[in-house]
Amino acid sequence: MNPHTTRWLAGLRAYLAQLAPADEIPPPPDAAAREARRVLLDSMRWWSAEELPRLLAARRERLLAGPPRAEDDPDPAVVLTTTPAGLAAAAEAFAAEPPAGLVVLPEVEYRRWCRLEPDESHAHHVCCWNWLKTHVPPKRWGEFAAWPLGEGEVYWLHRVGAAGVAAEELRRTRLLAFDGTRSRLLAEDVRERAFE
Repeated sequence: MNPHTTRWLAGLRAYLAQLAPADEIPPPPDAAAREARRVLLDSMRWWSAEELPRLLAARRERLLAGPPRAEDDPDPAVVLTTTPAGLAAAAEAFAAEPPAGLVVLPEVEYRRWCRLEPDESHAHHVCCWNWLKTHVPPKRWGEFAAWPLGEGEVYWLHRVGAAGVAAEELRRTRLLAFDGTRSRLLAEDVRERAFE
């Protein structure tokens, strides 16, 4: 990690530390929050073991292949944006050994930080996301007619992706059905027509 990246990452961590007291206790989760946390925990464990090393290797290869820019760090900070259920999942997933340079935060705080310390070309960091949309409006359900719901189920969208790795963002959306207790995978990769 170069000194510019180290400074950018230290600034982000300092920014997050001053936002909320560390001893804040979250409310007890309901069934949907527990299931969202479970889905995200499984995904984050796989992501850190399998996907993240591949993404960082691809970034390194891209930087070595292209015209060099002094500001591009081949060992960037890793920002993972997620939801409250994802923050709880990340605390468990990365408790023992977090990936080097990793910061997990809500997307809104990432956007605020990037306004304070822009890194639009992703010279110093890669941004990954891993979160669930647990309220898909019924008006969008027609998009997913090829994957019908069972009695009492609703659609969930599990969105994952990365920016700063390749020339364009990498995105994937998994479609799940949630019955009030457990979710089940309907499709590994769907194309969304709307992003509400």
